[in-house]
Amino acid sequence: MRRFWRASVLAVVVGAVARTPMHAETDIALSGYGAFTQSTTASNVVQHPASQGGYLVELRHISNPIEGFKLNYGFNRANQLYTSPQNCTANCTSFLAAVPADAHEVTAEWVVSLKVLMVRPFAYAGGGLVVTVPQGSTARQTICGTACTTSNVIATTKRDSRGLFTYGAGLDFSVLPHVGFRFQYRGRVSKAPDLLTAFSSTNRFARTSEPVFGVFLSF
Repeated sequence: MRRFWRASVLAVVVGAVARTPMHAETDIALSGYGAFTQSTTASNVVQHPASQGGYLVELRHISNPIEGFKLNYGFNRANQLYTSPQNCTANCTSFLAAVPADAHEVTAEWVVSLKVLMVRPFAYAGGGLVVTVPQGSTARQTICGTACTTSNVIATTKRDSRGLFTYGAGLDFSVLPHVGFRFQYRGRVSKAPDLLTAFSSTNRFARTSEPVFGVFLSF
């Protein structure tokens, strides 16, 4: 009986795929996401990226039922907090600097997908460039000798550009012939941005996790 049900399910899936139109498909999607990035540590500096939101614009072309490519532009807030060890008590210096920033990314990805009736699961991998643009900064420094004094310091900022690797998987669900919802998990890997001239970045690789939800229009 189990073999019968397995064979029946397989036959339904194969039949659905066989009835799927074998033509190219192009779509454009607009999505919102949350960006959750790991903290990194190096050379007595800890870099804490804030967890913040953003949006993603995708242009995707499926050239056959199995594979295609997509181009993306993404934007999210990318505030950074730089700290040195805060247990400074004597003959040492510590600092804390906050940098509000915006991250702009442009990426291209190879896509594998298969449409079955109104549903299209997909997976992808690729890469591109992320540019992090500071929007100001605040910083203070603590110097401890026989006593500790804390003062504000000028923290000059700079723009940072990094290569990045992207990957992910998701599901398209069509609600109308050319309109649907897109659910996906997206990952990014790149080095921590170096935004301050007075204090160095950790220069470590960090992974950003992005749950993504949006709508797409196919044509």
